[in-house]
Amino acid sequence: MERPPPPPDALRAILARNLGAVRSAIAAAAGRAGRDPGTVTIVAASKTVAPEVLALLPGLGVRDAGENRVQEADGKVHALSDLDLRWHMIGRLQTNKVRRALDLFHRIQSVDRDSVMEALAREAARRGRAVDCLIQVNVSGESSKGGYGLGEAASAVRRARSLPGLRVGGLMAIPAHADDPERSRPAFRALRDLRGDLPDLSMGMSADYAVAVEEGATLVRLGAAIFGGLPSSCFGRASAPGAA
Repeated sequence: MERPPPPPDALRAILARNLGAVRSAIAAAAGRAGRDPGTVTIVAASKTVAPEVLALLPGLGVRDAGENRVQEADGKVHALSDLDLRWHMIGRLQTNKVRRALDLFHRIQSVDRDSVMEALAREAARRGRAVDCLIQVNVSGESSKGGYGLGEAASAVRRARSLPGLRVGGLMAIPAHADDPERSRPAFRALRDLRGDLPDLSMGMSADYAVAVEEGATLVRLGAAIFGGLPSSCFGRASAPGAA
C-alpha cells in the first residue's frame, strides 16, 4: 500500500531548508557578478510534483511554477486556482495544445519554432489579448532539443515582435547536460550576448543555476534543488523531481 505523504509541516520544513540553500547560492553568485539577487526569480520546475506540495510554495516566497506538459498542468492549475501562483510553460508546446495552454499559463517560455509562434499569435488575436512569451534558443546545437539556432535567434525575436498579440519578454535556453557547471558557462554567455534590450534571460537549472546567475539569468528553473529530499509519495509518475 502506498504510504501517505508526510504532514504539511514536515514538507514545509524540507522545502524551506532547500529554498534557504538556493537563495544563499543565488545571493553569492549575484554578489560575484555585482548584481542584485532580487532581480533573479525562482521558477519551481514542478513536473510530477503533487499539488499539495506546490500549495506550500507561496507561503515560502515562491510564486512562479513551471510545467512541461499542458495535460499535467491542467489539473494542478485548477486545483491551486485560489493561490497566487504564476504558471510558466517550460516544455515543448504542440501547436494543437496552444489554445489550452493559453487558458492555463501566464507565460510561454518555450517558443521554439515558427509554427508555435504563429499559432500563439493567431490565438492571441482571437482572444484580443497579449501573450507573454520567451524565445527558446538552442545554445548547444543539439538535435534532440528544440529552439532557434544562435544565428537564428535575433530574426526570431524580430518576427515575434512583429506579430500582434505576442509580447516578447526575453530568451530561454537549456544547455547540454554537463557534470561540471562551468561547462555550461559558454552557453549562458552566448544567450546573454543575444539579449539586446530584452528584460529576461531564463537559463540555469538545479545543477548550474549559480553559474547562470553570474552570467545574467533573471529566471532560474529549479526542480531537484527545491524538491529534493521529499518522499516519493509527493510525486506522480516519477519518484523524484526532474533534472531541472
